[in-house]
Amino acid sequence: MSSVFFTSAKGRTGARSEGNSAGQSGGRSHLSVWHPSRLLMEEAVLCGLIVAAGLFALYACLPRPRFAADMARSAERLRSPFVVTHDESTVALVPASRSMMTAIRRATKLEQSGRFDRVTRDAWKQAMAEVRRFGVQPVSTGPGRHVRLFMQEAEEDRMAALDGLLEELLPGQFAVLEARREAAIAADLEQAEPLPEVTWLDVVTNAPDNVRDMAYDLATLHDEAGRNVATIAKYREIVGYDHWRTICEAGVSESGFLARAALWRAEFEASQAHLELAKAAFEQGFEAWGEVCSAVPTLCTDGRVVEEMAEHRVRYREVLAELQPSFGNGEATTLDL
Repeated sequence: MSSVFFTSAKGRTGARSEGNSAGQSGGRSHLSVWHPSRLLMEEAVLCGLIVAAGLFALYACLPRPRFAADMARSAERLRSPFVVTHDESTVALVPASRSMMTAIRRATKLEQSGRFDRVTRDAWKQAMAEVRRFGVQPVSTGPGRHVRLFMQEAEEDRMAALDGLLEELLPGQFAVLEARREAAIAADLEQAEPLPEVTWLDVVTNAPDNVRDMAYDLATLHDEAGRNVATIAKYREIVGYDHWRTICEAGVSESGFLARAALWRAEFEASQAHLELAKAAFEQGFEAWGEVCSAVPTLCTDGRVVEEMAEHRVRYREVLAELQPSFGNGEATTLDL
C-alpha cells in the first residue's frame, strides 16, 4: 500500500493524467504530495507550545519574594561610601589634625591673655573652619579604604536604615535570637566568657530561601557600617575631635563668647579680691553658659568642659563665702549651682 497521498482531489485517474502530462513535458514529476510524518511534527510543535504556555502560567503563579524593587534600590543607596577612588588621596590621622590644633591653640591663648575682641572672634571662626575641614578629609584606614570623621552620625543613620530593611525582611527574628541569648545568660550567670552580641548575620543564617540573598547583602552592609562607626569613634577619640568641635562651636556662638569673657573676668576680679565684681561676673557668665548649653547640648556632657565649669563653681562659692557677712544669713547665692 502506497504511503504517498495526493493533495489533488481528482483521484487516481487525475493523478495518472497529470503524470502522463508531466511525462510529456519532460519526464519530471510535479506531483504535490504530503507525508504523514509532517502531521506528527506539527503535533509535536503544538504540544511544545502548549507545555511552554503552561510553564509560563505556572511561573506567573509562583510566590514572589517579600521585598520589592525599591528595597533593592534602597540597599544600593546604603552601600559604603568609604571606598577610595582612583583620583582621591588619603591622609594620616594625626598629621591631618595639626592645622586644627594650631588654630585652636591660637584662639585659646588669646582668651587666656584676657583678649576678647574681634581678633579672638575671628580666631575661633578660623578654628571652627579647620575642624570642619579636618572632619571631611579621607583618613586612611588601610589599603583602598578610608573614613571621614564627620560621618560617624551618618553611618549610625545608615545602620538604623538597614535595621529597618532587615526587620521588614525577617520580622521578629532578631528579637527571637536576642531573647534566647538573654535566657542563656540568666540560666548560667557564671559563664566563663560572655555570650557574643546578636548580629543580623546570625539572624540571616535561618532566613527563608526566597529572601536569604537579599538579607545577607543587607546584613553585610549593616556589619560594615557598624565597623565604620567603631573606627571613626576610635579615631575621633585619639585626636579629641568631639571635644574640640564642641569647644569651637561654643567659641563661635555669641553666648559662648560672652560666657567665657565673663568667667575670665570673674576669675581675674576674684584674684584681685574684688569680690562683688567677681560675684557679678560669675553670675553673668553662668547665665550666658546656660544659653550656650541649650544651643550646643554636647557642651554640658563633655567631661573636660564639665570639670572646668565645676572649678568655676567652686571659686564662685568661695567668693560667696567671703561676702557672706555683707549679705547676712547665707542669702548671697543667687544661682542654684
